[in-house]
Amino acid sequence: MVFLMHMRSVWFWAVAAASIVVLVFLALSFFTGAEPNNKREVRWLIAHKPTEVFDRAAAAFGEELSKASNGTMTLVIMTPEDLGYSAGDVPHERVMQELATGSADLASAYTVALGKEDESMWALSLPFLFSDYASLNRALDGEPGRALLSTIRERVPALRGLAFTMSGGYRIIVSKSAAISDISDMKGLRIATSGGPVAEATIRAFGATPVSMNLEEGGQPLEASSIDGIETTYSRLAEVVGADSPYTTYINETNHSMFLTAIVASESFYQSLADSERAALEKAARLAAAIEREDSIAFAASVKADLGRRGSVITAPSAGSLQEAVQAVYDSFTDRLGSDLVRSFMTQQ
Repeated sequence: MVFLMHMRSVWFWAVAAASIVVLVFLALSFFTGAEPNNKREVRWLIAHKPTEVFDRAAAAFGEELSKASNGTMTLVIMTPEDLGYSAGDVPHERVMQELATGSADLASAYTVALGKEDESMWALSLPFLFSDYASLNRALDGEPGRALLSTIRERVPALRGLAFTMSGGYRIIVSKSAAISDISDMKGLRIATSGGPVAEATIRAFGATPVSMNLEEGGQPLEASSIDGIETTYSRLAEVVGADSPYTTYINETNHSMFLTAIVASESFYQSLADSERAALEKAARLAAAIEREDSIAFAASVKADLGRRGSVITAPSAGSLQEAVQAVYDSFTDRLGSDLVRSFMTQQ
């Protein structure tokens, strides 16, 4: 009997000790966030190419997100190939679908395409709005950029704007037959563009005829008999026309507007986060955006150098006559896009 009582006592204290250990572990998990089930993946769809300009940004995004969230959030990258797009970009409608269904939490999107939901995004395509990359960065990281991001939430309830990226930079005009040294050389040219209504109005102001095309499909055949040139960027040239296209014969650095992108989040995903997680997400997105813009500029410079080695004729047209011609574009779009918004960007020069 004494032996049984002793065994019961031992069993009681063993169970009590084990219970205390479990309770302590659960308490520590609650207060430190160490519980494995608290971890969540954040899926970022990098929907457009060249995706390599996001490599360093994605690594920094993931590291900062993990650090700022105490390890509870990890970044998972999705690319066009993951959605079955081996050539070209993920169409904007598909990007929005992935966010709406929760298949992706974040996405990179063209600001031109976002203009379909919020026309104020088209302000970023106004001609000669940014004198250089430094003024662009001041505007995007400053109050004008923050105000523009906030309009996404106001006008597109399903989205939350986090930061502006580049993935393109200055727009140029490439041609198979025309070197452009002055605005007079633009007269009568047929220029393919997928830059939206502001880009089309700009090309008209130059005296050329815009031809609206979906250049982001990748490898799209271009009718040489009907298209004289293409509006694109150094970074996107290989995706749009290919490395050995006749349209790389003449590279005309009109630098007339910016090709920009943005990191947006699904609003339902954003609302599912705790305040600390939202802060971590926003901080990581801003850091990644700044790095991506740096790498986009460097990538464009390397493409330009390679084209020069291949024998492309690179011309920098006189900016004066081009800038004078686009006043009509501002007259047409400033009120439509918001005069205060346009002025706020112009003051960053």
